[in-house]
Amino acid sequence: MLKKIVIGLIVGFISGLLASGGGIILLPSYLYIFKLNEKEARATTIFSMLIITTVTSIVYMGYKNFNFELGLKCAIGGIIGSYIGSKLLNKMNTDSKVFKIVFIIFLLYSSYCMLRWAMEIIFGVISGIIASWG
Repeated sequence: MLKKIVIGLIVGFISGLLASGGGIILLPSYLYIFKLNEKEARATTIFSMLIITTVTSIVYMGYKNFNFELGLKCAIGGIIGSYIGSKLLNKMNTDSKVFKIVFIIFLLYSSYCMLRWAMEIIFGVISGIIASWG
């Protein structure tokens, strides 16, 4: 029980702070810590993210930190894409090596993008500090 709450706290914190949704932490946790099968882990991740991102969205709405029109338009495409993706997942063999390789490539690409974003922020802060000295 405590393990579940701690993972939830970490995911919620990251979701609120970085607007990530937390799936990058939830999915491996469901697979390797809680030993769910691939399809159950993915579906449970999406369900958890629904609740987490709903709460985060409500908080962001209170601060008026969002573009409602843009979010709504992207959500329309997201609804269609998620429907197609979830239907496709149920027809796929998630135990196949090809599926796992594609997923690993996706995770590596996501990690690269997050690290690049973090490095831009870090170097921007460092540049600002150095500029303020001069």
